[in-house]
Amino acid sequence: MYENGVLVSAGKGVLAGKIFRLGHMGNITENEVVATLSIIEKTLSEINYNFKLGAGVGAAENILFAK
Repeated sequence: MYENGVLVSAGKGVLAGKIFRLGHMGNITENEVVATLSIIEKTLSEINYNFKLGAGVGAAENILFAK
């Protein structure tokens, strides 16, 4: 993900090995949320993680861009 401009950190304490953390500087736009989720999905796909590609991006778009 780092190659795509996204830096992640491991979970800490009881969440170690269960989550990853994302950070940002300043305000983040809806488009940046979608782009970040897209990069996460791309990375998960590259390591053959079993999930429905596009599910996270689609869910975020439904919420963020609902009219």
